[in-house]
Amino acid sequence: MKIINILACITFILFSMGLIGCLSTVDYEWTIGEEGISSVCDVVASFVIDDDRILTAPLCLFFLLPFVLIFAIKGIKAFSVSKLKSFSYVLVVGLTAGYWYWMFFGRFTECSFAAY
Repeated sequence: MKIINILACITFILFSMGLIGCLSTVDYEWTIGEEGISSVCDVVASFVIDDDRILTAPLCLFFLLPFVLIFAIKGIKAFSVSKLKSFSYVLVVGLTAGYWYWMFFGRFTECSFAAY
């Protein structure tokens, strides 16, 4: 793999982690670890929180979609040339999609409230 491709993957990973992290943060999430608040479910149950995931999840996906498509297409095209290169592109796309799902919806699945 060329160094420019590796730098593109690293840059995309850092960009997507920052964007997903900023847009998926719940109000008062910083209180985890204080006075009986041990998880994000406790934060949501203890405080009145404006749940804006219904807006920020598609917005984040909108910003990430062009880059995800580019990496997916590069991974498909590179399959005949180098399986390792193709696997790395698909892995980056898969990990980004998994991280997006986990930060917006997955960590709320064990909560007693309806995670919509």
